[in-house]
Amino acid sequence: MTWAKIIIQNSIIQCDQLQESTQSTKRF
Repeated sequence: MTWAKIIIQNSIIQCDQLQESTQSTKRF
């Protein structure tokens, strides 16, 4: 794996976590 792929995966994971947190707050 190249460093670019690692950075992309990390950014995708962070985006997923942000979406989950925003969705959970919107529910309540």
